[in-house]
Amino acid sequence: GLVSNSLGNPVNEVRGCAFANSHNYGLFARGTRSLRMLGNVMHRPARSGVEIDSRCTNATLRNNLIVGVRRSVDAAKNWAVPRAGFALNAVPAEASGNVVGGSHDAGFTVRMPWCTTPGVPITASPYSNNEAHGTIIGAFLLSDVSGQSRQDRCRQWNSFVTWKAAHIGIVTVDQSANLILDNVHVFDSHIGVSLNFLRMGTSASFAHVMNSVIAGSTDASTCDASVACRAVDATDVVPVRCNSVLGSKFRRAGLMSSQYTNR
Repeated sequence: GLVSNSLGNPVNEVRGCAFANSHNYGLFARGTRSLRMLGNVMHRPARSGVEIDSRCTNATLRNNLIVGVRRSVDAAKNWAVPRAGFALNAVPAEASGNVVGGSHDAGFTVRMPWCTTPGVPITASPYSNNEAHGTIIGAFLLSDVSGQSRQDRCRQWNSFVTWKAAHIGIVTVDQSANLILDNVHVFDSHIGVSLNFLRMGTSASFAHVMNSVIAGSTDASTCDASVACRAVDATDVVPVRCNSVLGSKFRRAGLMSSQYTNR
């Protein structure tokens, strides 16, 4: 529905709704201002559950449940198109209390907020108390260059729980922002945290993991499907095999960081 906020500006609000077996996203927002998704349930959406593009501003996503994100029936099988329970290409005003239970790709793919002081976590992060389980990737973290120069960017992901990620619990790759992980909990995932990024041309390069727990196999890893990983590669985009950099010889790895010198 269309409502107004305290300033009288229009707000697009979806509250207390249920969506089932959608064939083309649960909700897709393009250039939408002040979107509010409050207490909704999505069951078996195709492609992604919720996706907002980079022009969406001031979005609020609170206490939503997305279950069983699935591949579209017309999805290509010769290349991988990133999908997620929550695919957020803009930093929201708030994303809290959301759960993704089961996804053929990521639980959360998000743009991270920037840290005001490199190495010091922000206390007013828009992300809090989100969870993903039964996914390939728990959280895929993307940088966002708005408001910061290449030399002083710092991004943060916090207050997040992920378990039973068949490939990686939390990953960031091919971006150049320093990173803070604060109050994250990762369990029963093939690779707990993978920080595969590299800042070029600067000595001020860091990743801080603080106030966090990364655990291997717990009592949740009891079924046969928990034994081997599942990871995408060029010949297996679904995926159905363990194609990770570690391969099937290693069941678990807690923390992997960038390798700055390999020769």
